[in-house]
Amino acid sequence: MISQNDFQNALGKIGPKFKNPNINWHSWYMQYSYYESMWNNYFENFIETYSKLAKPTDIQFVFWESCPGGMPFPHQNYAFDSNRFNNLIHGTFDTYLKNECTASNIDWELNGTKRKIGDIIIDLAKNGVLIIDLYPTHGISLDATNRENLFKYLFDSYSIDKLTKVGYKIKSSSKNNSKIKVTSELWNAGINDKMEIDLKIKVQKALGINCLPDFHM
Repeated sequence: MISQNDFQNALGKIGPKFKNPNINWHSWYMQYSYYESMWNNYFENFIETYSKLAKPTDIQFVFWESCPGGMPFPHQNYAFDSNRFNNLIHGTFDTYLKNECTASNIDWELNGTKRKIGDIIIDLAKNGVLIIDLYPTHGISLDATNRENLFKYLFDSYSIDKLTKVGYKIKSSSKNNSKIKVTSELWNAGINDKMEIDLKIKVQKALGINCLPDFHM
């Protein structure tokens, strides 16, 4: 987790609206800290669940952007907010999580009844699916230009640093050594197969995989 000063400097690079003198940076930082803490808890729980598996599959990396924006804090659709884990998954509001279930052949509903979010996240971990929020833009609405600037200015610093910390904690685990799934928003903003080789090498080293990443949606 970065400091408030680094958070403010980071967001200042991605668009003019983040230079507004009326922004209450303390409140914005508290929001970032809340969501990032929830993701960290998710990651620690992933490690705990995955480490107890008798025959673990390779870890499959999935890149998401950050908590959705445009709603009052705390956002009611953030997948990793543990306050929602006893709630049933919603077919529309939890689309990203539902899509990961479909991709991993995990049932998000049984016999027509939707399952609890927390149970689904545990099942994803048992299948080796590790979802990583790449950016510090939790709760903030973004447009295409913002996303391009995120990739241009923050991926090589904030994101690579976070991936390095993730890679260190799972360094002894088996990993899928090529394919990394990304959202369409990330793909369209630069995290795709057209990424420069030096950045791909940084991702490879950060996560501790044996070859250059192959990004796909």
